[in-house]
Amino acid sequence: MAQRLQDDSGVQAVIDSTGTTVALINEGHALYSRHGCAVCHGLEGRGDGPVAVTLKPQPRDFRDPATYKNGRTIRSIAKTINWGMAGPSSTMPAFPHIPGDERVKIAYYINGLQHSEK
Repeated sequence: MAQRLQDDSGVQAVIDSTGTTVALINEGHALYSRHGCAVCHGLEGRGDGPVAVTLKPQPRDFRDPATYKNGRTIRSIAKTINWGMAGPSSTMPAFPHIPGDERVKIAYYINGLQHSEK
């Protein structure tokens, strides 16, 4: 059974209530690459992308749950992609141009990285 959630831009995304699927993670990974997330966060989400050394502070390592400032749930991650992170503790810009369903898929991929080896 699927649950419908309303994201902040008014786009409805369907999230599988039975758990994360391999297809969602794979689609999220492709979107992560397509939308340029790896430029800052690196190909594997380690915070080591090609421009990371020029950013202060450097991007988060998604594998470390302690580094998530706005929460580490699918919904929290998708909201952070949409709104960015304001203030001196982050250089994360907002990405409201990424459709809501794609932000959710990217969030599934990022959330999965929390369970990978450091």
